[in-house]
Amino acid sequence: MLVTYGNPLLRDDNRLAELGVRVVIDGHGAYFAAIKATYDSLREQRQIFTQASDLSATELTHTYTQPEEYIRYAEEFMSVKE
Repeated sequence: MLVTYGNPLLRDDNRLAELGVRVVIDGHGAYFAAIKATYDSLREQRQIFTQASDLSATELTHTYTQPEEYIRYAEEFMSVKE
């Protein structure tokens, strides 16, 4: 999955397919909502009720997805320049 945030330089569908990208999302609202809903649901199933559940989707993403590593991968494998 690739979240492009509307960056037109990341919309070469043929190149993305060759790189194995199967889902491209131009925006991020649905993606972050899904992250938050999944996180909250898993916490509820495990009956974990602490302040950590108050994390926003953005905070969850930065906590668990290692954004620095993602940027490095994008630069290395897709020649993305920040």
